[in-house]
Amino acid sequence: CILTDYKISAPTQNTGEPDFYKIFSGFDPEAIARFTSKKIENITQDARIIRNKLKVNAIVINAKSYLAFQKNSKINFSKFLWNFVDGQPLINDWGENKSAPASMPASEAMSKALKKLGFKFVGPTICYAFMQAAGMVDDHDSDCFKKESFF
Repeated sequence: CILTDYKISAPTQNTGEPDFYKIFSGFDPEAIARFTSKKIENITQDARIIRNKLKVNAIVINAKSYLAFQKNSKINFSKFLWNFVDGQPLINDWGENKSAPASMPASEAMSKALKKLGFKFVGPTICYAFMQAAGMVDDHDSDCFKKESFF
């Protein structure tokens, strides 16, 4: 629920999500929304992650934006996000020797909508990467073994 352009450092690549899970209160948006300036300062000193204060602040802002959306919207956040691909995964075939683009119209629309809701660090490239990770977009090459099993 808390999209952001938060890069991981080399040490985190080996340990993965558990450190982020602990540092960011189990990814609980209500807990993150209550982070104090002291807590944010402590996070920015934690060597397990890249300590960019703007990005840590963005995670807190995004948690608050998510909670505001949930409170004020008639649809849940997941449905809101899936609406950018009409509720169905987009299956792309970029052809031989071509790679997926950095963004697409759906990720650009998602980025614009999220920014309008107050989210930070949610540019079109980050949204596109999220869409790929969440299964909203399949950019596997046609000869990739994952293409058949992805959905």
